[in-house]
This record gives sequence, structure tokens and C-alpha cells, in this order.
Amino acid sequence: MRKTLICTGLLLAMCAGSAIAKEVPRIDASSDEAASSSFAAMFDALPAAGQAELAVAMLKLNMRGVNSAYDLAGRPDPSIVPIKDDVSGMTAAEIIALAQDANDVKIVDVTAD
Repeated sequence: MRKTLICTGLLLAMCAGSAIAKEVPRIDASSDEAASSSFAAMFDALPAAGQAELAVAMLKLNMRGVNSAYDLAGRPDPSIVPIKDDVSGMTAAEIIALAQDANDVKIVDVTAD
């Protein structure tokens, strides 16, 4: 009897813990709309500093391979849509890490003293 109560208690605790655990937002690349919607949800779930990091990461990933103004003009939409297949299923932290590996893109803070 005591063993049954302990097992039941553990089972209830596990269920409650999984219900409380928050799902980490990931990019759904099944369509342009799904990618935009999942990116917006991911962005909104972050604090302001995280939002800035994610926005810069998204821009860096969009800018990969841009070597001139001509290349830049060919990519007028710096959103999640052009890179959705590259970041499919990723979390914000994974997208930020991927952008840090984009060595061909450098973003300089011109507001720094």
C-alpha cells in the first residue's frame, strides 16, 4: 500500500512538473506564415536584451553572402522568411549561436564610445 502511494505521488509530481514546464519556442518553417508567426512568438517571449540579440542574429543570417550594394538590393526582405529553412526547428539561443558562426558578416556598434 505504501509503495503504491509513493508511486502515485511520484507520478502526480512528474505530471505536474511537465505541465508547469514551459515549451521553448521554435521556428516552424512549414510555410512563410508559420515561420513569421513562430518567430514573432519567439521574439515576444524574450526579454528586451534577448529580443535585440535575436533581431541582430536574424539580420546577420539574412546578410550572409552579401558583398556589395547590388547583392543587398537583391535581398530587400530581412525577415525570418528568407532564412526559414536554415533555422527550422531552432530556438532563439540556437539561432543566435548560428549567427555568431556567420563570420562573413560583421555588425559594428556605431553608438559605442
